[in-house]
Amino acid sequence: MNISHINCCGCGACAEVCPKNCIKLTHNNEGFLKAEIDANLCINCGLCIKTCPTNTTENSNNTISAFQGYNNDEKVKSNSTSGGIFYEIAKSVILNDGVVYGAAYKNDLSIGHVRVDNITDLVRLQGSKYAQSTVNKCYSDIKTDLEDGKTVLFSGTPCQVAAVNNLFKSQFAAQLLTVDLICHGVPSQKLFTDYIKYIEKSKKSKIKSYQFRCKEKSTDFISYNTKIVFLKAKNPKTIIIDGNEDPYVLRFLSNSLQNDICFECPFATESRCSDITLGDFWGFEKAFPEKESIGKKGVSLILVNTPLGADLLDNISNVTCEKIQRDDYIAYNSHLTKPADKNKQRDILYNHYAKSGFTKTFYNKYFLPHKYKEYILKRRIWRLIKWIKK
Repeated sequence: MNISHINCCGCGACAEVCPKNCIKLTHNNEGFLKAEIDANLCINCGLCIKTCPTNTTENSNNTISAFQGYNNDEKVKSNSTSGGIFYEIAKSVILNDGVVYGAAYKNDLSIGHVRVDNITDLVRLQGSKYAQSTVNKCYSDIKTDLEDGKTVLFSGTPCQVAAVNNLFKSQFAAQLLTVDLICHGVPSQKLFTDYIKYIEKSKKSKIKSYQFRCKEKSTDFISYNTKIVFLKAKNPKTIIIDGNEDPYVLRFLSNSLQNDICFECPFATESRCSDITLGDFWGFEKAFPEKESIGKKGVSLILVNTPLGADLLDNISNVTCEKIQRDDYIAYNSHLTKPADKNKQRDILYNHYAKSGFTKTFYNKYFLPHKYKEYILKRRIWRLIKWIKK
């Protein structure tokens, strides 16, 4: 049996169903999780192929209804990437004795899926994490929860949701609820970890927390600011990097860090594998110019894809939701119709990372965007001129 590395999204569903335990996940030379099969143990049962989400993309749903919405609690919304809708969905599940699985930072700032059974810890699942999350370590816990009769809410990228559905949906259809993201692709987990270590070394300080898409000090419609809290001897030091100047964010947005499979993603379509799809409502200020002030504070695009999803949304409180039409959002949310376009510098960057690791030379010569220093200088001059004119 052969599982192509090109098609592998690193979800680990194949390893979970393998009766001979002959499949394991390893990091390739770019730092992405990939499935490896021990051919000497394989009995060619085909369960891995049947369970692989990239080989079973026909299990999808057409959107029933669409909404724009946001959390009425400003604190929750400020901690969320968009409008804070996921928080209320997850809270509703927990209040009904269910459990939630989603991506969170671990103590070493690596990213992996975790189990949350209380409202206090839901903050760990809020916000964007731009790296490949390790999800396969949760499968046994998900199975146990479902067998114990609990309602399980799983959130993740579409390929991760499809993997969970393939593993458990046929047996636990009424108990398993899923929320997927309008996904831009995932960068390498190992590269992100090495990037964190590089910053710590250059700043001579450990990082306590790292937050993408921070809304503090942001005046943009959709914030890409990065908040980093460093551990100092007495008082933690916090810096907020303009998202338009953060090299990691710039590389991600220019499609230079994503997994190769992301550029051929079979899930970047309007047919969704989840009960509910959530994402930034790009183009909100154009579709609803009279509500632009609402959008600046954070608004979510919500796609309801199944009757289960409709019930889930109906049962949440403390949110403001308004039904919208397809024409209101489809033109501005390109990843609902096609994958990201691969940047020609992507392979150059990862080839040198695979050879040398995250060194100072790699950072300055290949990781920083082209003419980065000139770009930053021009931006800061522009900002100064803008400030003087005020």
